[in-house]
Amino acid sequence: MEWATIIIGCALSLVVVGLVMFAIRLLIISPRSGPQNTQSVCGGCQYPVTGLSSLTCPECGGDLRRVGILTPTQQRNIGGRGTFRRVAAVAVLLLAGMIGLSVMFSFVRYQQAARARQAAARAQSQAVLARLQAEVARQRANELATERAAKFAAPPATQPWRTTTRPASQPR
Repeated sequence: MEWATIIIGCALSLVVVGLVMFAIRLLIISPRSGPQNTQSVCGGCQYPVTGLSSLTCPECGGDLRRVGILTPTQQRNIGGRGTFRRVAAVAVLLLAGMIGLSVMFSFVRYQQAARARQAAARAQSQAVLARLQAEVARQRANELATERAAKFAAPPATQPWRTTTRPASQPR
């Protein structure tokens, strides 16, 4: 049973470590979500404004000085939903890791309690067996004592091998 506990504990630990590493990958290494546009766009309607001669957006008619021009870096940062998804994924993975660890520790505690119950049951059965053996030994000793007492007891008043009794005065 001890090896099963160790193997399950190691497996759950590996799962937790894998989940944490995947969460780190999601937060740090994953490509940024959002539009992968290499052009500057209108801040109002996202229309590409690279190469325009005027400061008015041809799509929405907004003044680019007022609505702004978004560069590709600003466009990725505005997306925001990808960041939220990554953070939510990390939170879910960490929660799963914590649940995995709690299951592992609960399993280990269960195994320890089961071993303790087995040891208690074993001790109880050994105590019962010892009591039964002592009772059997006592009964056997009583039987032997009764047999010895019967063997060495005084002979009965009438002896079956003598069928007749002679008076003391008659010669033999």
